[in-house]
Amino acid sequence: MTLSEPAIVRLRDTKSKVARSTRSIAIVAEFRPSNMTAILNGCCWSSLIGLLIRRWRSGKRVEKTCGIDWRLPVVTREDAIYHASHHCKSSTIQGDNTRFSNINARKDVWWIDIPAEMITGPTLNLLNLLLCDTRPSRPHLHHLQIPISYLRRNLENFRIRDDKNAIHLELSSVAENLFQDVIGPGRVKLGQFRHCGFDVSGQT
Repeated sequence: MTLSEPAIVRLRDTKSKVARSTRSIAIVAEFRPSNMTAILNGCCWSSLIGLLIRRWRSGKRVEKTCGIDWRLPVVTREDAIYHASHHCKSSTIQGDNTRFSNINARKDVWWIDIPAEMITGPTLNLLNLLLCDTRPSRPHLHHLQIPISYLRRNLENFRIRDDKNAIHLELSSVAENLFQDVIGPGRVKLGQFRHCGFDVSGQT
């Protein structure tokens, strides 16, 4: 059977729409593959695509829509160092003496790896930790200053990542044990080293 020219055009349009839909499925799967069934069953494609576009343009958190719990806003390391160095003028906060972490999206902790050379090297006396919490109720950037000598004395109390040759910290963001490492064998508390904290809402 020979197709007419209008029929061929319609067939091409249909193939194009199927291809775009397939790409849309792949994009959504990158956000949360486990929610694909809810997305396909509960949302029309036009609404979903519009939601994705608004999400990319605004960079803001979108509360649970179409079954998706979007990730929290992310503050970059460069932004955190910039804001902290302007807020904490009495401290020297630079890339080579600072570690940074956003709040974990799935667990009430900040994950931080501290390379061994930062602890064993002769040049650093203080290590800055910048811990960002962008949840709606607590938009704060916390600044901790930890003496390198303290980390050296407590090496056996921290979890060591041999694959990265680094100390691995998971610092609690829960009020009852704020800034306590909850992964290392010593459950070391670092709250006494909090230098300051300030609001970062509207600055990200």
